[in-house]
Amino acid sequence: MPKYVYRCGHCTEHFEVTHGMAENQHRCILCNTRGPQRVPQMPFLKPEETSEGGKVGDETKAAIEENRAILKKAKKKAKKDHYIKVVKKEDP
Repeated sequence: MPKYVYRCGHCTEHFEVTHGMAENQHRCILCNTRGPQRVPQMPFLKPEETSEGGKVGDETKAAIEENRAILKKAKKKAKKDHYIKVVKKEDP
């Protein structure tokens, strides 16, 4: 679900809420006042990177390999964390 930023007119604070596109936040989550207004958000646009003369295919392969290494590390950490949690739950 998307995150939306609201501004409360009473306490003048901003806060984020996650809800469906057709829904609205009717109360401030900070002061519980009715009627916060949604703040329009600009999407983040990543500036295009220019290559320094490398072939696009080579750069793509390098990015894929880099992401594979990151994923491999994340999988090892997740297995280790899961194993620790399972062992702790089974111990009396």
